Amino acid sequence: MANEAFATRATLPKLAVLCVAVMSMVTGCVGGGRNTPSDVSTGLPSVPPPSVTPGLGRVDMDTASFTVPIDAYGMSLQEVNIIEAARNVRFDICFYGRDTLQPDEIAGVRAWLTDSPLPSRWFFGAWDAPFIAKNGWPGFPVGGPTMGPRDLPPADVPRAQACSSKAAVQEFAPGAPMYGFGSPDQLQRYWSEGFAYTQEDQRFIDLTNQRNVCVVGKGYSVRVQPGDTVAQLDVSGDWSDEQLLAANVAVAQCADDMGYTQQVVDIVAAYQMLTIGKHEAELTAIKQKLDDVVSKATDLLTTQGVM
Repeated sequence: MANEAFATRATLPKLAVLCVAVMSMVTGCVGGGRNTPSDVSTGLPSVPPPSVTPGLGRVDMDTASFTVPIDAYGMSLQEVNIIEAARNVRFDICFYGRDTLQPDEIAGVRAWLTDSPLPSRWFFGAWDAPFIAKNGWPGFPVGGPTMGPRDLPPADVPRAQACSSKAAVQEFAPGAPMYGFGSPDQLQRYWSEGFAYTQEDQRFIDLTNQRNVCVVGKGYSVRVQPGDTVAQLDVSGDWSDEQLLAANVAVAQCADDMGYTQQVVDIVAAYQMLTIGKHEAELTAIKQKLDDVVSKATDLLTTQGVM
């Protein structure tokens, strides 16, 4: 988005936003409205499967979101929004050639403070049937704030692109892999390792196969995509939106009935704890740097009258 100065965060390609969370570890995302680490042949060292502590990963059924241990070393949702708002202040200062913002610009920046970037939900298929039934599949928000003015005249696009690339703007880069923001890269990698390991864990394979028995029992088919270790919903290309929604609600209900997501997230969390044990000092240093950036961003927003 740094090079798309006039794009909205909420209307960026959502599969790409989700895929970034594992792109350093896997070959990519596959179709079917899901996002799954699809290849763990990544050069990671083999490790014995760790014991799982139930509830170590936290699942929120109200928002169809979950939290894993390395999230504690990244930015919170509120901090992501502060960083995005500060980046937009720097962009506006560059774009309009002024040291202070005008009231309408302040209002535009404030919109970022209440925006809700999409968390990574669908790594292992659909779950939280009530959420999907209410919000649709895959339940993405629409609209959202923009960096810079909307409907930018073509003549102003080069200036906007130049401003978005400036170091002063890029200094405010969110670090929250759960929301698709993987800065610094090492935080992204450490966060993603647990998902890559989980993909080959026999407990995950067994859980997914158990869920799939239920899915097939509801009249749907599943198949293994190239590079995957487990089958997922086989989506027909000619399904209507209503049929796709019904299919994913069915998958989600199967997952919910067996507590699938909590168990899988706990496996991810167990592997992440191994990563934390090996790299805790580095992760702590990363967290301190991110905290410093958030503090600087907060000061900028306060000075500009945004906060």
